[in-house]
Amino acid sequence: MYKLKLNIGCGLTAPAGWVNIDNSLNAWLAKWPGLRKILAVLHIISFDEANIRWPKDIYIYDVRRDLPFPNNSVEIIYCSHFLEHLSKQDAQFFLKECHRVLDTNGIIRIIVPDLFSYAEQYVKKAKQIKQEILIGELPAEKFLNDLIIFEKGSLNENILIRFYKKICNKDIHKWMYDEYSLIILLKKFGFSNIQRKECYESLIEDIEKLDNPERFNDAVCVEAEKIS
Repeated sequence: MYKLKLNIGCGLTAPAGWVNIDNSLNAWLAKWPGLRKILAVLHIISFDEANIRWPKDIYIYDVRRDLPFPNNSVEIIYCSHFLEHLSKQDAQFFLKECHRVLDTNGIIRIIVPDLFSYAEQYVKKAKQIKQEILIGELPAEKFLNDLIIFEKGSLNENILIRFYKKICNKDIHKWMYDEYSLIILLKKFGFSNIQRKECYESLIEDIEKLDNPERFNDAVCVEAEKIS
């Protein structure tokens, strides 16, 4: 029996043979090009965003709800730089659902920004700092900016832009992980054989269709299996 392969939070990477799922506003707007142009004219989104060519076969779905697939019907789940955009509680529900829909010996591969890497860089730079010769961004400011856990903006922004950010902005990171916390989380929901992986290092045969080396910078990737 044919098993599904899910690419969740796919963005612009939507290879054939995969069910490519995204719930971002940009993915939704891609199906309404006229509306995208209007939003660009109103300066709610940039013209660059409006002109991005999104794949046409993306399935728009909010995975904070039950995954719309039967038990044991999925062979592989891939999600790159997606889990951190869910709240801690939503991420746990999502992984529980992933375990439900995966078949025995199914694989899940998760790539997220590595909190340890960012913290390590911050501590190193903070120890080296000499206030009298400091040029450029403060280590603390860089650390917080890199985490993307705070919404940037101003009360002086157009009211439509502020409304858009309040309702639709999914770019903010809602939780952060390091290798250890990600492994513990996967164990909690029944996954086994959990291993850290590098780019293109995988049990997934066509991983080169999905992995992007740039997405592995300051990131951690783990792969796990559903044994039972």
